[in-house]
Amino acid sequence: MSPLALGDDCRKRKNMGKKVEFKVCGLTAKYFVPLFLVVIICTYGGFMPTVKIGETTGVGMVGTLAFLMSVGGLFFWLGNSIPIVNSYLGGSVLFCMFGPALLNYFGLLPETTVKGVSILMKYGFQDVYIAALLCGSVLYMDRKILLGAISRYLPAILGSQVFALGFCFLGGLITGYGPLNAIFDIGAPTMSGGSGGALVTIPTLYTDLSGTDWMSMSGMFLCYVSLSNVVAVLMCALSKPILKKLGMVSPDENPAILRKAGTMQTESTEQLPE
Repeated sequence: MSPLALGDDCRKRKNMGKKVEFKVCGLTAKYFVPLFLVVIICTYGGFMPTVKIGETTGVGMVGTLAFLMSVGGLFFWLGNSIPIVNSYLGGSVLFCMFGPALLNYFGLLPETTVKGVSILMKYGFQDVYIAALLCGSVLYMDRKILLGAISRYLPAILGSQVFALGFCFLGGLITGYGPLNAIFDIGAPTMSGGSGGALVTIPTLYTDLSGTDWMSMSGMFLCYVSLSNVVAVLMCALSKPILKKLGMVSPDENPAILRKAGTMQTESTEQLPE
């Protein structure tokens, strides 16, 4: 038996006897369950404070965030805990995408909560969150490591952009949808920064450039983004067995790789100029 197969066998036996730990948003069951129950009771009992912006009345920001963290955190834990789903079907990411979508589709969410989420996302919360996440990560990171990482990740980022838009071009050409339509209707919204970019940024940009109203197309752009995210998650999950057969081992399966990479990164950054 090869070392890789032996490692897989040992890991499977270890996971079989391992108990599933209940921890959501860093909280154990004795803290999360009471918080979850309070949020659910307030949400479905109509006790959440509401705000009115224009003609839309929805739950306020605090109540909306509490609901998103509680329900989203629970779906995240479920996706990571269910066998097969957590290894091959996207796990937590897929659950967080489809779980709330199904609840909304079947009418299981209060209307004020749905409108509260729409208000929160429409007025830039996602943009603030992403900006804080990126800026915080960059400012926290060591300067030498950051400089070394840029030289490695920048070609991959630019290459992925060209690769994705090239596939949109070929797909539109083959299917008859039109290469430019595929790039501007599917490729650009998908790579514009998630649902916030598809709902607001891209329609606003197209409206300013063309002089016609593109805001009505935001729903279609959001559908393309959601489907693209699902395909990306599934492709990443399905590619793991293929990479194993090619002899490529991920850091979580062999921690020595991570330690070695950290040592190499430290040694390479020490040679960078101040």
